[in-house]
Amino acid sequence: MVKAIKASRNNLQELYEKKICRLLEVKTASSLMRPRRLIISGISGSGKTTLGKALEKRGFQKFPNVVTRPRRPGERAEENIFIDDKIFNRWRKERRLVMCRQTNGVWHAIFKKHLNHVKNSRHPIYFDKSIPSARRLTEFLPGVKFLLIYLLPPSFRILYNRLKLREEKDGMGKEEIHQRFFEEINELGQSAQLPYAYIVNDKIERIIRLISQ
Repeated sequence: MVKAIKASRNNLQELYEKKICRLLEVKTASSLMRPRRLIISGISGSGKTTLGKALEKRGFQKFPNVVTRPRRPGERAEENIFIDDKIFNRWRKERRLVMCRQTNGVWHAIFKKHLNHVKNSRHPIYFDKSIPSARRLTEFLPGVKFLLIYLLPPSFRILYNRLKLREEKDGMGKEEIHQRFFEEINELGQSAQLPYAYIVNDKIERIIRLISQ
């Protein structure tokens, strides 16, 4: 029985790596355009931060998220605005924040002033957003043409190892990591709700080339 389960998992892994993820990329490639406003989504550990750094080297500006969690080891201070719940609630009451949403016990939001800048700035801009936040962002700015990209991990094994390393640094146990992993996989299924272009994150240079074509 155990051998049969392992064989089934290996077959699923091979099917994802060789067919499913590549098929998604090919089928949505026509939606790619030279972006001025870009929203990047993807499962935790899919490489959004790495892609963001590459975009910044090419002139893209990122507006940071406001989050109620500590900064992770190795995380750049400018990637997010790290505050506690008390400050978050005060800023929310002052209507300085929009798109407030709680995920895994952490509150996320964007400064209202940044959305106005998105509409008027001539510089290329990108956001790192979850699927629900990406939907809300496009609804907040209906006149802005966004390119939505969903990053796919090269394999579930690589994704799990990345997530495991990150969550262990945050003090999570094995069961909590497994639960978080399956929550992230479930989010992948929700991506069909928006017109994402799917890209397999195997090489950053290839992704930049696809986006810039």
